[in-house]
Amino acid sequence: MMKLFLGLVAVAGVAASAGGASTNSAPARLEPVRSVFVMPTKPQEGRDPFFPESIHPYAKLGGATNGASPTGISALSFRGVVGTPGNYVAIINSRPFKTGEEGEVRSSGGVVHLRCVEVRAQVVVVEINGQKYELALNAKLTQ
Repeated sequence: MMKLFLGLVAVAGVAASAGGASTNSAPARLEPVRSVFVMPTKPQEGRDPFFPESIHPYAKLGGATNGASPTGISALSFRGVVGTPGNYVAIINSRPFKTGEEGEVRSSGGVVHLRCVEVRAQVVVVEINGQKYELALNAKLTQ
């Protein structure tokens, strides 16, 4: 009885493999999925997942700022000055700047690239995207 069962299983297996070979169907070829990213032009269309409160994606496209000051400029803070007259170093958002020095400063509005134009005892003049701004010691930004 066991031999009969094994014989039937073997015959069924040979028949199934022969039937599969005769269909001559190739497996479907899958095309790779391509991701498409669209830069948002306003906050309602999307935001930066790493800096969700930042408006930097929209400022580059001329969106949300509408001619206002550059991204993050309102969050710049002139915290102090060290050195001697003629050789001052300004502390802007915890980063030191000498006259003529360029660098990036982190702020709540994102990263701001600026150039320090002039450092005085109570005021520092910075240039951002070709525009000059004055930062007074412990005061808000003035243009």
